[in-house]
Amino acid sequence: MSCLSQQKDAADILIAITPIVISVFLLLLTRRQAKINEEKLRLDLYNRRFEIYSRALDYFQALVLYDASPELQTDLMILRKTFIKSCEESQFLFEKKSGIYELLKEMHTKSFERTGFKEISQQLAKTGAVDEVTNGFTKSEETLQWFSDATSKLRDKMAPYLNFHKLAA
Repeated sequence: MSCLSQQKDAADILIAITPIVISVFLLLLTRRQAKINEEKLRLDLYNRRFEIYSRALDYFQALVLYDASPELQTDLMILRKTFIKSCEESQFLFEKKSGIYELLKEMHTKSFERTGFKEISQQLAKTGAVDEVTNGFTKSEETLQWFSDATSKLRDKMAPYLNFHKLAA
């Protein structure tokens, strides 16, 4: 009889411990899932932020090569459209104090100095407006230099957000 009693006691203990073991297991599983979700969020934020930086670089490179040909005008319009979307998206992905949105907006505004000159320079040259062409060319080149400096500033401003090892969700 005592053997049956011991078996019943062991079964009662097992029945009592099982929910505790399951609860601990579920707690560990939940913590692991939370950590995975946090890492996924970090990766998603990194990808979205890096895409903004990448689109700014693509836009700058297009401005360097821009010559107002119809083919490049179409390409630039596509890049400008994605750049504008990125600029607007940056408001939601970066803190206001970072200054990233403001810098991107300024880059967009300044880009018209380059494209505007390129689009009218041939017409000005045909009319003999040498001074306007020279001044426009100088301004266009200064704009490119400004863009080069601005992309460096953008990289510096975005660095804390793109350092994946230190990035917090």
